[in-house]
Amino acid sequence: MSERARKEGELVALRSLLAETPADDVIVRFNLTARIHESEADLATAVHPHFAQATLTFSGMPVDGSRGIAMNFAGAAVKTFEHLVAVLGADRHGIDLKARGPVPGRAATALQIVGTAHGSFGFILEQVDAQTETQSDLAEILDITRELIGASTTDDDFDEVARMSSPRTIKALGELLEVLSANSAGICLTVGPHEVDLPFKQALNAHERVHATEVTEGSEQHIGLLDGFMTSAAKFELKTDGGTIITGTVSKTQLTEVKEHFGERVACTLLKRETHRGAKVRVGYLLVSVESAHARRF
Repeated sequence: MSERARKEGELVALRSLLAETPADDVIVRFNLTARIHESEADLATAVHPHFAQATLTFSGMPVDGSRGIAMNFAGAAVKTFEHLVAVLGADRHGIDLKARGPVPGRAATALQIVGTAHGSFGFILEQVDAQTETQSDLAEILDITRELIGASTTDDDFDEVARMSSPRTIKALGELLEVLSANSAGICLTVGPHEVDLPFKQALNAHERVHATEVTEGSEQHIGLLDGFMTSAAKFELKTDGGTIITGTVSKTQLTEVKEHFGERVACTLLKRETHRGAKVRVGYLLVSVESAHARRF
């Protein structure tokens, strides 16, 4: 086990101990909180690992404290989690994901179990691919996975991320939450110093929210002025020749091209994603290709 993985495991254990400590045990809670802050700071300044890592722990009916976990549940939960990471990785790179079938580029997001987590039963996960160029990319995808799971707990947060996600991503998230709900289980995902913790009831509510949400996707072509671009947030603004202002997210594969064409009249292809739940509809756009309007192919 790497040094970073050990530190992440210790942080998970401390957080679990704090959650189990009675509210009136002030001194113990104070000491645990101080240790957690020290551990978070230590982890935040730690040398970047050779591999992207995350700690995945579970709670609820299938879990016997820190002693063990039901095998069928553990296998299904880890499998659906890894599938969600793979789908998110493909989605982030603007890959056209079909409703079914293999996920392109899955090898770049492959994970392996390298240890068990302390405090509550779970696993320390580490990337399989040792290529330097994939290390930071997978670490970012794992953190996006954490944010997506956390966003599923409230209507507004989930609507915001769902409109920027592919239908396949929302389906994969629903499959993970379904495994948790069917087994009366909760989940905690720690990536670096950050974590998201969903006890069983929150996981159940999240599953119902995701299950009730439909995401549709379609491709659009537009010509106009690319007059807005935020590199850090990968956001764009396009003023079409028809006068419509379209804002959205740039696919990672198109960041360089968007930067090169910023301020120019361009022809671009966008994925329009509509999120439906009840009467509420939200729209998001993902820019998947851009070129000079003079070289347009449509």
